Amino acid sequence: MQPKIEDFSVSILGENLVPVATAKDLVMILDSHLTYDEHIISIVSKCMSYLAQIYCVKHAFDDKTLVTVINALSLVSIWSLMIAGSLKT
Repeated sequence: MQPKIEDFSVSILGENLVPVATAKDLVMILDSHLTYDEHIISIVSKCMSYLAQIYCVKHAFDDKTLVTVINALSLVSIWSLMIAGSLKT
């Protein structure tokens, strides 16, 4: 019978490594099944938060600057999701 993943641990250089539900490596979040679902959820959540913050201060920007800020946020978010998607396949 195979051990459950929760019972599994590895010792490397005297440090005991145990399984976790999610792990962050640089900017990517992986779950225990090596999918990027948690990463995508995190990016979407951050985008919604940023858009809400921009909405609160939109009166401080002229239209051109507001469009530039929103486009920059969108491009970075889409890039991050594309990287996660390309690694998933």
